[in-house]
Amino acid sequence: MSESSTYQQLRGHLAALKLTAAAEALPGELDRAGKEKLGHTAFLERLLAIEVTASEQRRQESLARFACLPAPWQLADYDFDAQPSRHSHRPSRNARTWSVGW
Repeated sequence: MSESSTYQQLRGHLAALKLTAAAEALPGELDRAGKEKLGHTAFLERLLAIEVTASEQRRQESLARFACLPAPWQLADYDFDAQPSRHSHRPSRNARTWSVGW
């Protein structure tokens, strides 16, 4: 079996396991392992660490997206011109103040 067919099989296995970050990092990590003369275990650990990092990042993004946190709106973001009857810097003259009488 040639080296290119082994490489293609490895990419196919990574794709089948949906390890997309590892599949994308494979060529660079193979070159790096060759230059640094890494063993199989060290190479595999680096490749899997890349996938774990990407997986955790996707998890954090989805948790933040589905957390139903309030939107980060501020009073400065409100379009007061869309409400011409209200002014942003002063209350209405007819506005009542509420107080609690104990």
